[in-house]
Amino acid sequence: MAKAAGVIARCSSSTSALFKVPMIVLYTYLWYKVMKPPQPVARREELRPTIAIDVASHSFWRVYGTIYTQVIFSTLEIGAILAANGFALPGWQWVSWTSGDYREDLQLSAYAITGVVFMALGALIRKFCYKAMGTFFRYHVSIQKGHQLIVGGPYSIVRHPSYTGLIFATTGWFLWNWSEGSWVRTCGILDSVSGVIFITFLTTVGILGVLAVTLGRMTCEDDLLRKTFGKEREDWAKRVPYSVFPGTW
Repeated sequence: MAKAAGVIARCSSSTSALFKVPMIVLYTYLWYKVMKPPQPVARREELRPTIAIDVASHSFWRVYGTIYTQVIFSTLEIGAILAANGFALPGWQWVSWTSGDYREDLQLSAYAITGVVFMALGALIRKFCYKAMGTFFRYHVSIQKGHQLIVGGPYSIVRHPSYTGLIFATTGWFLWNWSEGSWVRTCGILDSVSGVIFITFLTTVGILGVLAVTLGRMTCEDDLLRKTFGKEREDWAKRVPYSVFPGTW
């Protein structure tokens, strides 16, 4: 009787995990939109000085490494959920992370849903920033030909709203990937030394690294805009005194 009850519980759990699949797709798409550069890489002559750790040649790996890693995580998680419900693709079982009882633990928690909300908010803010800045929005500290100081839209609220969006998105990433029922917490990757090293590297160098580099260069960007636009920038800074969050920072 107890064994039968356990089987029923696992079946019910795995079936409810199916509802997580569309959320996984949505979350992954939003993370892609947050991280993918909206404009081509700035030309060498357009680049300006920035902080030491903001190495332009490393930006591709910082940005696309986090995108592709999340795509792989999401693909494995969807595959595991489908396999737990009898929809495994031919040859899927060779992936060791998709086998085992952990598939029944992949659930959509309240924290994960909150993570998607934060991710969506971050993606929306950054979309507004991309639209407001147009071709002037680059992932490197740079000044393009005919560069203009953008002071409307989200830039009328804080001076670095795209960084606000990145903070929301990063918070969403942690809520999604580290909450109970997440792929990272349940797949078994943290049971091995190599897995722990990989996840630690991804979290510190990838996710937090991107955030640290981005927030760290705000002072450089402010100085550059001050030198480039002079009084126009100072008048804007008086009207918009906060960098990231109105009234606090």
